Amino acid sequence: APSAPARELTPKQRDIRDGDFQVQRAAGQLAAEQVQEALDLAAWSQTLLTASVDDVEVALESASRGEEQQRRIKSDPRAGTAVSYTLGYHQQQLAMKQQADAWFNEAVGLAEKVVANVEAALGKTKQAVEKIVAAAEPLLALARKPEHQARAEKALQQAKQAELSLQAVPQAIRSTRGKVSVAKNDRNYKGLIDACAWVQDAVAQASQGC
Repeated sequence: APSAPARELTPKQRDIRDGDFQVQRAAGQLAAEQVQEALDLAAWSQTLLTASVDDVEVALESASRGEEQQRRIKSDPRAGTAVSYTLGYHQQQLAMKQQADAWFNEAVGLAEKVVANVEAALGKTKQAVEKIVAAAEPLLALARKPEHQARAEKALQQAKQAELSLQAVPQAIRSTRGKVSVAKNDRNYKGLIDACAWVQDAVAQASQGC
């Protein structure tokens, strides 16, 4: 079988390549463990982001329902008439307001949860990238066949691409958290709907790199 083509090795890689069986075995075992840990971290991130897709859809729906309820309350044609002075009218208005508030609070809670989960997924993905980069060094040093070298180089390239594609997400998350916070504090239904749309975009951005 053909050997892997000659390439520049780092001092550490040369130590591994030129080391005895125990050195090479330890390096290979550590690299394998790092790869497995990276895969576990990536899977955990994907699970979080998949759940976040559903959560943010529910948040958008709840915020929209709350806004529609608010509109119904404000545009009630009975307002200002004799009916509006009855106990039944006030009870009905109160129940509608409580339902709108419940939808608003649900949307805020889900939006905040998703923002936190996206941040957590980013953190886990960063750890996964670091482990792949660390594992690639001994794997490249130990590569004896072209396909082994190519596989390690591809994993390294994909890890670095993921890192690059996620660079803009932390700023997007900070902006999104600010929008959710403002809408929450102002009890602004339209602002909350817009903030949830930002959350949805942040989830999409993170999913492309994680």
